[in-house]
Amino acid sequence: MRGIVVSLTILGLSSFACHSAPSGTISGHLYRVGGPAPGLPTPVPGTIDVTGQSAGTKDVTAEAGPDGSFSVEVPVGTYSLRGGSPLIQDGAPGCHARDHQPTVVRAAQTSETDVICDIP
Repeated sequence: MRGIVVSLTILGLSSFACHSAPSGTISGHLYRVGGPAPGLPTPVPGTIDVTGQSAGTKDVTAEAGPDGSFSVEVPVGTYSLRGGSPLIQDGAPGCHARDHQPTVVRAAQTSETDVICDIP
């Protein structure tokens, strides 16, 4: 009997170790806002730096396509987003998440967050 218990314990640990950390998705658009009238939000290509603010999170970079859209899968946690576009200030990362709020990612869910490049 003792051998069977040890085998079950090993199988249980092996099964547990195979599960990966829960993750979710951050998606949104990179927009230029302001500039000459009318100054409406305009999608721009560029990069989004996603910085983890809680334990178990990771820092990643996402590409925003020609339509400004981006999407990146990350571990569950809280993230700050900054961005830049080669069409704005030579691509310097001066763009920020809308309302300057952190983005919370929950398991198997998509968090929508737009990144805004303010143009004077």
